Amino acid sequence: GIASDTGHQYDDTRRYVDASRPYSDYQDAYRYGWESRLTNTSQKWNEVQADLAKGWEKAKGKSALAWAQAEAATKDAWYRVEKALPRPVGSSTH
Repeated sequence: GIASDTGHQYDDTRRYVDASRPYSDYQDAYRYGWESRLTNTSQKWNEVQADLAKGWEKAKGKSALAWAQAEAATKDAWYRVEKALPRPVGSSTH
């Protein structure tokens, strides 16, 4: 599934990852990104970015990342989901 696609082999190559932080800090940011993309299917990142920033404190779970640190991972997961979503043909029920 999409959640498992955000595993260690995925984030290890990302420039925004601070190697001194545990993967669990980024895991919540990835989850937030893909869940947000799935619930905002008709919106673009720049349309929801401010709302996601406001919602991070509540959504971050056990992550120690501030939004400034989590935003890149959240955005990364958002776009991975976007690429995986089927393109709507005509009118979509999603």
